[in-house]
Formats: sequence, structure tokens, C-alpha cells
Amino acid sequence: MNQVVIFVHIPKTGGTTLNKILINNYREYCNIYTSGANKILENTSAARIDQLELLSGHFPFGLDHYFAKPCSYITLLREPVERIISHYYYVINSPANYLYQEIKSKKIGLAEYAKGYLSAELNNHQTRLISGMQPYPGRPAQVTAKDLKKAKRNIKESFAVAGITEMFPQSLFLMKKRYQWEKVSYQSENVNRNRPTQEEISPDIIKTIQNNNEFDLKLYQFVKKLLIRQINSLKFSEQEELKDFCQF
Repeated sequence: MNQVVIFVHIPKTGGTTLNKILINNYREYCNIYTSGANKILENTSAARIDQLELLSGHFPFGLDHYFAKPCSYITLLREPVERIISHYYYVINSPANYLYQEIKSKKIGLAEYAKGYLSAELNNHQTRLISGMQPYPGRPAQVTAKDLKKAKRNIKESFAVAGITEMFPQSLFLMKKRYQWEKVSYQSENVNRNRPTQEEISPDIIKTIQNNNEFDLKLYQFVKKLLIRQINSLKFSEQEELKDFCQF
């Protein structure tokens, strides 16, 4: 393999499903789902780094400098209100999650959770990761318009495909074509089918989420437009192939 695929896995975007597809297509991979991705890679031997074909995990953009081979990025974004609602109902049903005990002990509901102060994952986290903001101890830095600009630039310059959860089959098809993947069958993972729909959520809560994720909303719309543009630029034969792919 003459390049490394780096998957920036944003929590609650369908990334667990995509990661299973990825590891079915690459023999030499490294998943990093704990903090400190930079330190982990710094402590990985040069020989092992050179073997890797795939790096995936909950880390920000910018780890390509650890590799001598060319790198290309992929990611999935999700409509921000849907992501935060999904995040809450995932956490309250996941005792191992780092937020579970605090939410349960303080009886925190979605309205309070939506305020976003409990974790960096709850306010503009998609922009935070794609812009390359590095985590640090204490309260995370607030995302700014400058970070949104960086995120958009990174998407345009470094991401082979930036997909969206709401168009998962189309996003996967573009990745499959780009990297010539053969094993792309999947079942959706980590789906909470018992959570309320957005229509059942109070408009005040939705507004709070939107206010706390204003840059994610803008980044999501930007990525969605680019994705649709990529789809529309496919050849006629590829368009027909995409139609068949989305039905399987």
C-alpha cells in the first residue's frame, strides 16, 4: 500500500459502522480511541508506522506528519442537532461512557445536556476535530470563525471524501470508488432506535443545540454541498452504479 488512509472518526456520526468496513479492507491498521493519539504514535516504532495502511479514531486532523508515505483523510459529519440528541441517548444507555455517572447522579436531562458545558464533544466538536484543534487539560478552547475557516480548508485540501451520516450509502460509494474497496457490505452499528425523533424534541432544546453548535451547522452545510457536487460529477455509468449500490 503506497498511502495511508486516515479516518477522523467524529463520535455519533456513523463512524463505528464505517470503521468496521475499513478494517475489512486493510490488513495493517491502528485504531486510537483513547486520548493522546500524538503520544501513542510517537511511541510507535518507525517500522510499525511504515507498515500501517489505515489509522482511525477519535483524534483531530493533523496526524499525517507521522508518516513518510502520502496520506489522505476521510470522515463523516452529521447534522448537529441530530448528533447531539443521539449523543445524549447513547450516553444514558452506556454505563462505561465517561459522562454516564455524572448524568445519572445529577439527573441531567436533554435540556441541560444541550447547553454543551459537560464536554467538548457537545459544542462545535465536528469543527474542532476537522480544524485540527489539539485537546489539552481543563476546559477546551472555544471554537471560533477562524477554526471554521481552517476546517473548510482542510476538507477541500486534504480529505478525499468527507461524507455525511444522512447520505451514508452515497458517502460510502465515493470512498469505495476512491480506494477500490471490495468489502463494503455492512449493518449499522451503535444505532439507538428508542430515542425520540427531532420532531418530538422541544423547539427550545433544539435552539439551544443550534446556538452551541453554530460552526458545526455551517461546516455540515459546506460538506453536504461538496458531497452533492462530487456525486453530480460522476459519469453516467457511475451514477447508475450508485443507484444500484444504494439499494443493496
